[in-house]
Amino acid sequence: MLYSNTTGSNTTGFDNTANGKRALYSNTTGDYNTCVGSSAYPVSGSVSNYTGIGYLVGTSASASNMVEIGNSSVSVIRGQVGFTTYSDARIKENIQPDVPGLAFISQLKPVTYNLNVRRQTK
Repeated sequence: MLYSNTTGSNTTGFDNTANGKRALYSNTTGDYNTCVGSSAYPVSGSVSNYTGIGYLVGTSASASNMVEIGNSSVSVIRGQVGFTTYSDARIKENIQPDVPGLAFISQLKPVTYNLNVRRQTK
């Protein structure tokens, strides 16, 4: 279904994709945005490389280079598999050893204790 108010405020923004009533409606100059869902849009009109998926997704806190899924009513986001974050030395630069390691762990002083609740009333 085509909607008449998608990208309704666009002036110079380009390469944007919107699907849903008033999707990406506030965009004026932002580029490379994708919004799917009724009223799915960041409030700022100059956000770029933003992706919003769902009804009423996007707020004044939305920013460039951000992906938002769902609105404040959403309580669970699930997937068949967990979300994955890159953690591969082939794509990292300037790797420096910066972990305290064994010297730090050796300085820890673990303890065990029993709580005497009767003493707190004295």
